Amino acid sequence: PAVDGNNLSQVTDLLADANETLDWIAKRSVPWNVVGCMLSHIMAIRHAFTSGYDAALILEDDAVPLVPWWPASLEEFVLSLPDGWQASQMQWSINQNKGNFSELTDEKKGSGVGE
Repeated sequence: PAVDGNNLSQVTDLLADANETLDWIAKRSVPWNVVGCMLSHIMAIRHAFTSGYDAALILEDDAVPLVPWWPASLEEFVLSLPDGWQASQMQWSINQNKGNFSELTDEKKGSGVGE
């Protein structure tokens, strides 16, 4: 289930160091709905890890209507990832000039946990 970022009690229950983290959030004016979304994703990642899944797909609630525009299957996407991958982000965006969905064309190497 999603985390309601406006429910401060729920947010603080999920944070390891609530006071320090809430201070960091306040200093940066992070909207509470963004905090809730981030915590929802972290909870989903934690669930996948503790359940022993080899991979997990975590989507925004508005991603499902985009499925017909995906250029490849999720299996093809996962198989195309480099050896040792830890996380990947799929993103679609609207080309403001043409109003069309752009294809996934950019690959950026990030650093994994502990690197």
